[in-house]
Amino acid sequence: MDWRRSTAKFGATILWSTLCSCNPDRLRSLSEFTGTDVQPDDEAERHDRNRVVQQGHWGRSRELCRQFRLPTLAEETVSRFSEAGHEAALPTLVEVLEQEAEDRRIRRVDRLRRASKLPAGKTWDTFEHERAPVKLRQQLASLAEGNFADRGVNVLAFGLPGTGKTHAMCAIGHRLVQSGRSVLFIPAYRLVQDMLAAKRDLELPRMLRKLDNFDLLIIDDLGYLPQGAEESEVLFTLIADQSGRRSSPTRWRQPRR
Repeated sequence: MDWRRSTAKFGATILWSTLCSCNPDRLRSLSEFTGTDVQPDDEAERHDRNRVVQQGHWGRSRELCRQFRLPTLAEETVSRFSEAGHEAALPTLVEVLEQEAEDRRIRRVDRLRRASKLPAGKTWDTFEHERAPVKLRQQLASLAEGNFADRGVNVLAFGLPGTGKTHAMCAIGHRLVQSGRSVLFIPAYRLVQDMLAAKRDLELPRMLRKLDNFDLLIIDDLGYLPQGAEESEVLFTLIADQSGRRSSPTRWRQPRR
């Protein structure tokens, strides 16, 4: 057996994937060099690959249409395109649907950011991470992923004035808004005042339902609240109503000693 001919055949097989886009003259030169005929992939293999690609486009188009709450479009688009012989247009359709999904995501994040009432300047990028201890930076990074909000875990941030508690909580809030979660930032005194007014007008249950629509409540300066019975009652009502369902990161300012 001619080892050179065997090696040439082996080389032709390996090089085909990188030379398949070359011009015919180069392919003929390769054929002459190896002593073999370089043939394109088998028609059945190409058909199988195209079918896999088409199935990917079909599945993605259905997924996006269902995401847009367009069930009829999700079920009929692919079959109609196939019946009309327009399978080649499916990649373009998926591209347009992907663009629509991204535009919707951007508009949703913008609406969530406006509704959150988060301070515009207290973001994750503007927070001075290097000033925080390593362990705290790790905790903040973990909180920014949002798993605690999904599990309904409450977070308490406390410390001396000016140590960045509000900024840290708002930075996490901005990150969660960016991921599509609804957040509300509100000072504790304003929250309690609104709840007392709602209680007086017999609207407290309605207000609680409205607050329940948010994935995350950020209550600022809880330590400055008056210690009256009414304030404590409405705050306890909120905590009891939200317990186990929504997260409420709270900033508690520790008095100086």
